[in-house]
Amino acid sequence: MTKNVPAIKLESKEAFTIIGLSCKTSKANARKNNTIGKLFSTFLNRADEIHDPVSNNRYGVSIYPDGFSGFENYAFIAGYQVSAAEEVPEGMITRTFPVQQYAVVTHKGSLKSLADSYSYFHSKWLPSSGYEYSSQYDFQVYDSRFLVPDHPDSELDIYIPVRPSKEGAVVHTKSPIRGKVQGIYIPVRNIQAAKSWYSTIFGLPESGQVVNGHLYVLPIGGPDLILDEMPMWGGNKPEGPPAYQTPAISLPTDDIHEAYQFMREHGVTLVTEIIDARWFVFQDPDGNKLMVCECANK
Repeated sequence: MTKNVPAIKLESKEAFTIIGLSCKTSKANARKNNTIGKLFSTFLNRADEIHDPVSNNRYGVSIYPDGFSGFENYAFIAGYQVSAAEEVPEGMITRTFPVQQYAVVTHKGSLKSLADSYSYFHSKWLPSSGYEYSSQYDFQVYDSRFLVPDHPDSELDIYIPVRPSKEGAVVHTKSPIRGKVQGIYIPVRNIQAAKSWYSTIFGLPESGQVVNGHLYVLPIGGPDLILDEMPMWGGNKPEGPPAYQTPAISLPTDDIHEAYQFMREHGVTLVTEIIDARWFVFQDPDGNKLMVCECANK
């Protein structure tokens, strides 16, 4: 399925105040336990306790700690914008945000793909925009365009505070080489054995064919992951082609502990324990070191 490319524009917004319910969560916890969805449900059951909101638009504000990498806990507020300070209902909080310029990212589709819009902003738009982050928060606005969480035509806006970068955007001459990864080759000594081993680790069928006697493309998402005996690069020697001695390839998981246990149960050589509660390195039968990393998007 083709991903929607979000529209992005710059917009200045006056200072505003939010009243609502808050919680501490993480990206992983929000995915597994729907902490943000549950917070919004609780808030909507109490929304009429807030007097004179500016509108019925719901705000979802994420406030990140310094040095946030996408894995740490952060604060989230589900609330309404109010026009002036008022009595705060029991158990709710209030927070005022300053005059600010924002990059406004319009997300269309299911909330399940919301991370794709964040990823597009961070990896595609921001690096060449001439802008940089100006504060450690962002917020989502759910207005009349938002239908239901899984509706393909739902829309919402993500406001991310930015300012002109001191260095500006660095733009190079257009290249005939596309700025994307097409395939990643893993050197192996025995293509049939490697095909079986990797298919087991990824839970894949072994229905594909070995190409030219030394290539096998694993049927996974993203760039092609290609097992190759590499006859031009040492594959004809008894020791085979040189293996990766540093973990140059990162494989994603939604649960790092489950992935680690799965590898252990399948007798995979584990090079490290789980590091920083988010990644570990393993080794395949050919000596290649690869990384498994728990996914997170800011």
